[in-house]
Amino acid sequence: MLTDDLTWFKVKNRRILLELIGVLNYLSSQLDKGSDLGVKINFLKSANLVILERIFLSPEGRQWIYFTYTEIKGKGNRGETLKAYATWLEISRTVLREHLIQKLDEFVFALIVLSQNVPKESIRLKVKESALLQIGGQLWRLQKNFDLDLAPTSKVTIDLSLEDIRVCVNSSRHEINLGFSRLPSSKKFPLHIDLYSEASRSSFPGREQLPRVSEQEEEVLLKQIQVIEKALDYIGLVDPSITQYFKEVPNYFVPLIGPDGTLPSSSNSSVDTMFWYSTTHQPLLMAEMIIHELSHQRVFRLQDMDPLIDSEVHGSGWDICEIYSPWRDDPRPVNGVFHGFVVFTEAAKFWMSLINQGGLHPEDLDISKRRMTMLSLQLDHAQKSLATCTYTEWGKTVFDAYAQVLEGTILPYIKKHNLGDLKPFFMEFHDQEQPIGVSIAEVVEGHKSQWITRNGGRN
Repeated sequence: MLTDDLTWFKVKNRRILLELIGVLNYLSSQLDKGSDLGVKINFLKSANLVILERIFLSPEGRQWIYFTYTEIKGKGNRGETLKAYATWLEISRTVLREHLIQKLDEFVFALIVLSQNVPKESIRLKVKESALLQIGGQLWRLQKNFDLDLAPTSKVTIDLSLEDIRVCVNSSRHEINLGFSRLPSSKKFPLHIDLYSEASRSSFPGREQLPRVSEQEEEVLLKQIQVIEKALDYIGLVDPSITQYFKEVPNYFVPLIGPDGTLPSSSNSSVDTMFWYSTTHQPLLMAEMIIHELSHQRVFRLQDMDPLIDSEVHGSGWDICEIYSPWRDDPRPVNGVFHGFVVFTEAAKFWMSLINQGGLHPEDLDISKRRMTMLSLQLDHAQKSLATCTYTEWGKTVFDAYAQVLEGTILPYIKKHNLGDLKPFFMEFHDQEQPIGVSIAEVVEGHKSQWITRNGGRN
């Protein structure tokens, strides 16, 4: 329904780069002429745009721009996000700007390496081992922290002849060889496993708070690349445009350990090329997580232009938690349920299309039917929750379009084939009562009944 991911992505990128220009110009205006930071900023502003995009349109760059732009502009309720970010960093909120400015060194360093060029004036860089570089279609991590003095006469060279790349920095005073290690990356798609960047490790409200897979589990991480690739192949069978998007846009996957065998996933609008996902050996389940999170990003990008939810009635749509969600045990904000309605409808469409194509292995067919049915009956309840809410004109169009798909295509299919009698297939985590019933229909209705009882009869 919300298609053309490449166009949406490019529009978002233009906005991010405009925010970057605003950030750099503001920082420049606060500096004395000829300052070390000023030299770094001017070096960035004079950079080749293609290289600059590789650096700042990565999740790490996107997150830095988002936080720095927000810090400078002091934008509304995002202040709570900045506070949570500072807490996670274990620094005072008052020195957060200093941290963000210091982090600029990582991007300057990346520009120096990728351009094999240095600023025209001397600078000093402090770079942490979390610094990542994309070179030769691979993602590389710096192996240790370092301080680096650079003069205009310094020379930078890259040695790609080894398994691990080496960056050699020569100046009149010293020669430094910087080692990098390769992170798991796909040879089929520009996608990478990331456990090192600050963006991937961020763990606070608004970011994923589940434990990460250990970097020491190299075999697990390499296997996950294969699972993601196979998942994208399945997606390509029903929607080749999504697979094409992943062929053209670098994406970063952060493998998590889901609680009690469940498979939660998440994404964030400020780092919209990063997917936090639960590790699985099942490509089909990975496929649902990809469609789920990509659909979230589509809605977020749409909400950059239109809130979809009527702000006069519901405020931001995130502040008040009061309506039923079939995927959560707690009352949810209207925006949360609206997002769920869109992303799970897209997932249900995927399962239905895959089933109708035929040729699935019996085990995969069973999973597909059970998962599609579980989502579809939950969506029926989500639609009823959302029907009482108020939307913008654009938001009403989106809601009605998805409601029509659900009522006109998916639910009739479920009813025709009596799929509600199948056994449930959970991916979401529930921390309240055990599910009531043995069939999908019974479990879905039981969850609603439990929720109403728990919340004092509110529906």
